[in-house]
Amino acid sequence: MVNLPQLPQPPTDNLYKFTAITGVSLLIVCIIIPSYWTYTDTMAAEDTRAKTRMLEAEQKILRDDIVRDTEGIIQGKPISKTKDEEFQARLNQQRLKLVEIQNENEKGIKELWLKLVGQIFLVIISVFSIFLISKGFSDWENKLQKYQDAIVKNEAEKHAKDDSNKPLIIKPNEQKRSS
Repeated sequence: MVNLPQLPQPPTDNLYKFTAITGVSLLIVCIIIPSYWTYTDTMAAEDTRAKTRMLEAEQKILRDDIVRDTEGIIQGKPISKTKDEEFQARLNQQRLKLVEIQNENEKGIKELWLKLVGQIFLVIISVFSIFLISKGFSDWENKLQKYQDAIVKNEAEKHAKDDSNKPLIIKPNEQKRSS
């Protein structure tokens, strides 16, 4: 049978430790989530900027082609039907891409509003977690730890009194060697 390593167990030996560590955990989560949101927003904005630059470049090429063909019409050169259909198809592609970018921007604005509400919620949770941290650790210190410290101190003093009557014996293998 394979022995699997045990997972760390949360401190549930008393409510105060649990409260304090829950507060710390919540605070860490409230710090990490906005960082992730910022990262995803930055990546989405960069993607939209890249699409916009590509669309602007395509529009410039299309504009140049239209200007060139318009100059040809002015000089008396007719435009073929396939050329006209090609321009119409390219214009329709440009319009679809523009609509796609506008839809992405509208979706991004809605997500920003949701994230703003989420950040307000995270601030409230952060304040609550700071309360949990301070309450948990102070109760732990005042209601448990000071009594445990007193018990340990009393036991140490008791052992010190018992050991003070015994002579100090240093065995040869316990002596420190000087270098």
